[in-house]
Amino acid sequence: MTSKILKISDAYSFPSNSPEIGIEEKRVCKVIPATDTHKVVVLKPIIDKLRLTFSGLGVIQHIKNLQATEYWPHVYASALSAGEADDLPYIKPCRIEGYWIGLRIEHDGSSVATLGLNPKNKKQASARLELNPSQLTEEHLQKLFRAWKHLEGDTIPLAAHLTSARATRCDVAVDVLNLKISDLFVHCPVVWKVWACTSMEGGVQTLNFYKAKKSQPVFVDPKSRSNVTVYDKRAERQAVGAEPEFGPLAHTRIEFNLNKTALFKGLKNTQFPAKGWVFSRTIFKKPPLPMGRWQQFLDSARYRGFMAAQALLTKQELAALEDAEESPDRTFKNLVDKSIWKHWPEAIEAPAIAQLLKFAAADPKEMIETTVFEL
Repeated sequence: MTSKILKISDAYSFPSNSPEIGIEEKRVCKVIPATDTHKVVVLKPIIDKLRLTFSGLGVIQHIKNLQATEYWPHVYASALSAGEADDLPYIKPCRIEGYWIGLRIEHDGSSVATLGLNPKNKKQASARLELNPSQLTEEHLQKLFRAWKHLEGDTIPLAAHLTSARATRCDVAVDVLNLKISDLFVHCPVVWKVWACTSMEGGVQTLNFYKAKKSQPVFVDPKSRSNVTVYDKRAERQAVGAEPEFGPLAHTRIEFNLNKTALFKGLKNTQFPAKGWVFSRTIFKKPPLPMGRWQQFLDSARYRGFMAAQALLTKQELAALEDAEESPDRTFKNLVDKSIWKHWPEAIEAPAIAQLLKFAAADPKEMIETTVFEL
């Protein structure tokens, strides 16, 4: 069955010849008319990155006379040789923070998943699996499960380990099309710091937002994981030589970086991650200030802070801005409100995630005994 295609015109970026860009309607959450010709498209949430950790203690107990102290050293030794074996070309050694052994499972030269084994800190889980569910296919999963079988043998299939796996990281992405990152205003009252990455010619390309903590240093470390990341997805793809997914359309990604510790099988219970956040477009039919002055105000608000930027306005400009907040066609509407979360079930029903969750919900003993884990 062919999916319906939504066509939108990028009149904002290409006023002279507005190309029609096709997007599968099943991916679209909402379309917001910004002006008479400019439409902003918000796509449904997806899982961009998922990290699972497991030690298998609840699974190993189902095998008679097998102890974790015997099982994992065998897996570690096998993994060391697998990364160097010529007959396993799709398993490559790599570095994974916090683990002595790192392996990358590849398919056609691209990474399918990474696997960390033998933790440097013994309080960490014995194994860490990281993958990108939105890009995984059934063929990729087959390669992953086959790689685990090469490493581990036939004792405990990877599917059985998923029953006790914990989701320690889950990046939820919401893509906004036809809206540049410079035309998106982000606000959250509990944000502590904002780290921005800009280019001399292209302007801002990445924004990392950090929420306040009870104990924190004066300055933020840009290497630390932020709570929310907003970045130019189109520029990111071009930087690695990939074609932009949506042609000439601006493609801004909003990514919620969730540090979870819950069981993977309970992923469906993830709560709406954008509570307290506002992501507003700044393109209106009638900007509250002349266009050049409006852009200057927004840039000043990002750099100085909203209140400080307001203090630079004249009385007439401040009055115009206050009037705009009451105007239906100018209001700072939230692009990522709770209405998008009704589509969360679709994110976890994506083929790869659905298959992994099916394994996670199964009886580990039954999978070990009947090898029902095979794809």
